[in-house]
Amino acid sequence: MLETDLGGPLGAAFPGLAPQLPVIRSEVMHVESLSTGIAQGVRDLVAIRNAVEANRLAESANRLGEVSNRIAALANTSNLRMLGVAYIALVLALVSAVVLIPNTAATILGIPGAAWVPGIWIVVILAVLAVVPLAVVFTRPWVIAALRALSASEVRTGEGLSDLPEVRAQDVETDASLLRQSR
Repeated sequence: MLETDLGGPLGAAFPGLAPQLPVIRSEVMHVESLSTGIAQGVRDLVAIRNAVEANRLAESANRLGEVSNRIAALANTSNLRMLGVAYIALVLALVSAVVLIPNTAATILGIPGAAWVPGIWIVVILAVLAVVPLAVVFTRPWVIAALRALSASEVRTGEGLSDLPEVRAQDVETDASLLRQSR
């Protein structure tokens, strides 16, 4: 554009410019090609920098995904372990309820103040209190289903427990040291 203006209306304003016009034209062409090259170089540098930053962000996202997967694995392991503990607690609670009722009746009927109850009645009462809780508790459909699922739960609990690091109680000083050991 400058070259066209200098050859046209501005050329008259600068006497003696006509002989220098070919040199100016070649310099303008050189500057244009140089600026085009520099612009392309800057675009290439920006693209390279964007690629480097994108790779860095992708790497960070991958590491974050790995940490997230590890947290999910620990949560799943913990859930499996707690499921097994809950089933074991349920079985213990059911057995305790069945045992506690006749045991309490035997304690009450065994005190000296209950000496007036004839021996045959004590035997009948204890037999009824031993059989009825067994029949009531262990004939419920949900109890039967829970007891049937206990073996599958034990397998899953075993799998979950095998994934957990073993930490002895005497090795644990604080919560922070337990966290360090689990990593």
